[in-house]
Amino acid sequence: MWLKRHPRPWDADIQQEYDQKFGKTIDKWLDNNYGSCVLRSEKNRKIVEDALHFFDGKRYHLKAFVVMPNHVHLFFQMIEGYPLEKIMRSLKSFTAKAINKELKQEGRLWQSESYDHIVRDEDEYKHVLKYILSNNSELAWIKDDAIPL
Repeated sequence: MWLKRHPRPWDADIQQEYDQKFGKTIDKWLDNNYGSCVLRSEKNRKIVEDALHFFDGKRYHLKAFVVMPNHVHLFFQMIEGYPLEKIMRSLKSFTAKAINKELKQEGRLWQSESYDHIVRDEDEYKHVLKYILSNNSELAWIKDDAIPL
């Protein structure tokens, strides 16, 4: 209901309200691997990783990512002409079809919405990279030219 009353794009105040109301609870669920954990499978994780690399330099400049058992943290710089919604729809559509085929199932794999955040300065940039690494440093991928931590 809250999302229906607050359609995107959000200004900073609405984003802060969302984070306060829902952010910690959702993060807790994700961090505790609630829900379907289809990305725990190495094959399914590789489908997502390969898809993320495929459009690097074409639709976005990939900086870092980590594929968790039930979600993905993705950090990229957008390329003009490719809106975020189009990028995410394409990634989710392709990976859902491929993973569903692997699992011999049909239906929705990803949630319809995504949480996004604009990085405005070098400190935030470093914070995002550290956050991605802190989730699972063994599985995290960071581009060679990313700012050193």
